[in-house]
Amino acid sequence: MITSGAIATMAPSYPDPGAIWTAGKQYQILWVDDGTSPSVNESWTNFKIDFMTGDNTNQKFLTNVANGLDGSKSTSYTWTAPHVDPYSAVYFFMFTNAAGESAWTTRFGIVAKDGDTLVPEPEKTQPTGEKIPWGNGKLIDNANTAVNASTTSSTTSSATASPASGPPAATSGKDTGVTPNAAAADASNHPESSATQYVPSLLIAILSCISSAVVLHT
Repeated sequence: MITSGAIATMAPSYPDPGAIWTAGKQYQILWVDDGTSPSVNESWTNFKIDFMTGDNTNQKFLTNVANGLDGSKSTSYTWTAPHVDPYSAVYFFMFTNAAGESAWTTRFGIVAKDGDTLVPEPEKTQPTGEKIPWGNGKLIDNANTAVNASTTSSTTSSATASPASGPPAATSGKDTGVTPNAAAADASNHPESSATQYVPSLLIAILSCISSAVVLHT
């Protein structure tokens, strides 16, 4: 998605395509510097994160996640996934700095509990014609409120440092870890759907089960 005021320096890297969060659990929102000028240290020392839904040109604000974040001192922010309607991959985060420049994560899914299946996105094509699934979601409750960024953001020695484990396949309905992906810079301008990422994994799993059943029968 290309929108007025977009900038590529800030590259939100997680949630990434295929990520599924479980409502009520805490997750890290991650970002990196994509290496272009000006650096995050220069232009993203005071920014906010908002939880959004909607299509690429008519994005809808759901709630503020954090204010006063400093990209020169931290590369992550911990937030509790809210209960939403629908439980689908129609949600994304928008980062906005003091100059009004914005960057986005890709769309990701939220489920009510571990193991649940995402509801398909209501719309398959953007109003502008791109084949990017989307939908309008809403909060079921608004228990998640923005708090002082200094108490919840994480300071790291390197913006590209990765935790030990990465997000599992989207079809699992679980998420126990995070890893910045290589396409972070592109994702910052494209809050695209995760649907195309998890369908192949589901088909592979189904074919594997069928194959196992045939072997056992014989």
